[in-house]
Amino acid sequence: MTNSYISIQSNANEEISAGWVVDPWKYGDSRTRFFTYWRGFKCPNSECYNEFVPKEGAYLTPGHVLDSGNHLTIKFLKDANTGDWRLFVGPGAAYLSEIGYYPKTLFSELAVQANHAEFGGSVKFLDYMTSPPMGNGVFAEDNIPPGKPTPAMMTDVYYVRPDGQFDSIKTYTYKIGKLNCYSLGKSANDRGRFAYGGVAGCSRA
Repeated sequence: MTNSYISIQSNANEEISAGWVVDPWKYGDSRTRFFTYWRGFKCPNSECYNEFVPKEGAYLTPGHVLDSGNHLTIKFLKDANTGDWRLFVGPGAAYLSEIGYYPKTLFSELAVQANHAEFGGSVKFLDYMTSPPMGNGVFAEDNIPPGKPTPAMMTDVYYVRPDGQFDSIKTYTYKIGKLNCYSLGKSANDRGRFAYGGVAGCSRA
């Protein structure tokens, strides 16, 4: 399984996530699909039943097959009136639409506020297997030489303030699991942009 995601989390082991995933174990094929996920105090440390509430008539729902090579813009916004976490998705920031929400009743701390966010890519594979590619399978680099393939990227990563204004993320930490397979690249001109991912074929050794 390989995915790319953005995740909103609390200190109480609560989390909501959305992004794209390729998961042959779940879907029986290698197609790219949109996914949502939550983890809360009702079922800590395990993948819970997805209680994301889709908006009626939404153009995109969990499990929807995505076209390859497309951009996917994701925004979480906490509803000040209901306390629900609303999810907006679209092909670009100017074309976002609400596709559903995570009810406030799923959470304790996240019902009030989030403490941090996480974003990037991840892979999962069994011990006797080798790893799948992350992102689009191209090793991420800080500077991409002309003519070389472009790795997967996340762009315009911002924090949305309660007044609706956007702030850049100034403080962060990062983690890379297998340096010989996956990497993280940055863009010198854009603090809200970074490349990530890498090739298939790593073992757990």
